[in-house]
Amino acid sequence: MRTFTSSSLRTGLLAVLLSFASASAVASSTSAEQWLSNYYQQPAPERFTSAILELSRSGYFEEAGHVPLAIGFIATVFAQNPDKVQSWLGVSRVLPVSHQRILVAALWYSGNPKGAEYLQAYARDCEPSLRANINTLISSSPSIKNAEVQSISSLNLQWGAFLASGDTAPVQSILAALGNTTLDRDVRWSLAQNAVQHERVLAICRDELSRQPNAVRETLRAVIIDAETKRKSTSS
Repeated sequence: MRTFTSSSLRTGLLAVLLSFASASAVASSTSAEQWLSNYYQQPAPERFTSAILELSRSGYFEEAGHVPLAIGFIATVFAQNPDKVQSWLGVSRVLPVSHQRILVAALWYSGNPKGAEYLQAYARDCEPSLRANINTLISSSPSIKNAEVQSISSLNLQWGAFLASGDTAPVQSILAALGNTTLDRDVRWSLAQNAVQHERVLAICRDELSRQPNAVRETLRAVIIDAETKRKSTSS
């Protein structure tokens, strides 16, 4: 795995990559955030490097809830493109350490069979604090598919996975948290907002309605009605 041990090399590479990211953003009709939000509809892994650099530079990762969402999203993109992970992880070294940590966590959550090998190589030349995080990760076996929604962070993690895949499973994990007295309001709000923005989420909610327990069905029905009403008002 390629590493960068010279600070001057890091600085030069960062300048080149940020220049490429800026040019790509100007040339493209969609921003990096739109790339992320619509990825499952139009997968574009070839934009991964420039988009991540753009998101890092724009402050996207500093906004509330975006770190777990990004981890879920990137982990799923990593799982979809196992042959590209090593090069993507190498490029991430030019990012701030806090943003490198996002990609490191995403790799481990992705379930890549070579994940431990890649992370061990990454840890040989990184900040000590990040090396400690990597060693902790390697000692565990997290998986997005098995990550129950028990907090706002795990809720956003699943939404990130959905944005990358459009799959039913992340939404099902979110629906399983309905009725949780601590998270119920946040889960309902996130379902309603995403069902308005994403027709796919609304379709999954409709399909899952009859499968939900009675205690949840009424809440989900209200979410569906609210989303349908808002979608009609915005389209008219």
